[in-house]
Amino acid sequence: MNRRNDLIIAAVILLVCILLLGVTRNITPAGAANYPRILLITMMVLAAALGAAAYRDTKRTGSPPEPSSRSPRPYLLFAFCAAYVALVGLVGYFIASSVFLFGVMAYLGRRKYGQMLLIVAGLNLAVWYIFMIRLNVLVPMGILFE
Repeated sequence: MNRRNDLIIAAVILLVCILLLGVTRNITPAGAANYPRILLITMMVLAAALGAAAYRDTKRTGSPPEPSSRSPRPYLLFAFCAAYVALVGLVGYFIASSVFLFGVMAYLGRRKYGQMLLIVAGLNLAVWYIFMIRLNVLVPMGILFE
């Protein structure tokens, strides 16, 4: 990826995380804000590492390299994610997650369909057991199945 873009992305992520850290002050009870803060701080550290690597590479070469190609792959993966979010509300978490995971794995080149099915089934089983059985947290079942 273009190093200039990496620097911009790192700066935007840092800025958003700083803003969201301010929002966590309003979370009550106070202990409930710990997990979002840990995630935001982790994202800030990773964004800083991305920015530092991009800056170091730019400084070493003198100028940022030009991107070699303009692949549609990130945009298609973003479209997969958007479709997944829409599907969760319509058909529920388990069906949407199964379709999403299977589709993304196939798109990214995995061709061992049996292994893909085991991964999808294992993940759905783990989520079902952990959230629905052990924690008594309901996952979205979708409009079609309510």
